Amino acid sequence: MQAAPLELVERLYPGSPESILAEVAALDETLDQVALVGHNPALAQLASQLAGEVVDLKTADMVWLQWEGSWKDLENGAHVTPVPRPD
Repeated sequence: MQAAPLELVERLYPGSPESILAEVAALDETLDQVALVGHNPALAQLASQLAGEVVDLKTADMVWLQWEGSWKDLENGAHVTPVPRPD
């Protein structure tokens, strides 16, 4: 697996689910994994929209998104799995 370059996208701060989805849809299809780091409420709203239920994200929380298809297909929903963090 090849690491993707780090890209800071300042227009996403504070961001919205729609703006995040637009950035994800534009990702290079040769990438098979990315890490998206951002701020609430946009990330919690996005996770909730994709899951079809409320996803409560606190500071430093993470979720794993899984879906079938391309980056553009993420807008159709995803399986959202909270990533446990050590307390």
